[in-house]
Amino acid sequence: MSSTEAQKEIVGQLLDTMKYVSEKSNFLSEAGITVSQYRH
Repeated sequence: MSSTEAQKEIVGQLLDTMKYVSEKSNFLSEAGITVSQYRH
């Protein structure tokens, strides 16, 4: 495997991780909003 292929692999994994984290944080913030609505 060449170094450019390795870099592409790493970048792809980073993008997947960032996408996963942003989806999880969106889910958490939506859940937090729902909880705060029920408290009022």
